[in-house]
Amino acid sequence: MHADYQFERAMKAARRADLVVFAGTSFAVGITELILEEVRGRAMVYSIDPTPREAPSFVRAVAAPAEVAFPELLGILGG
Repeated sequence: MHADYQFERAMKAARRADLVVFAGTSFAVGITELILEEVRGRAMVYSIDPTPREAPSFVRAVAAPAEVAFPELLGILGG
């Protein structure tokens, strides 16, 4: 909850998000879990990691390094 982590700002963004992309997370960090709870059932969620970890069933795993996956994902999403 340290101010530099901007927890409240991240949670506010999660409440408005239609898309959430995690990169290289183990899903064991508190804020990751809270964001997943916030967006479950209403937002698209991707996890980018060269070695995908176990994630909730609604998370789409992308087995690639971020420098490869992000440009591809942006292309798919029209960004």
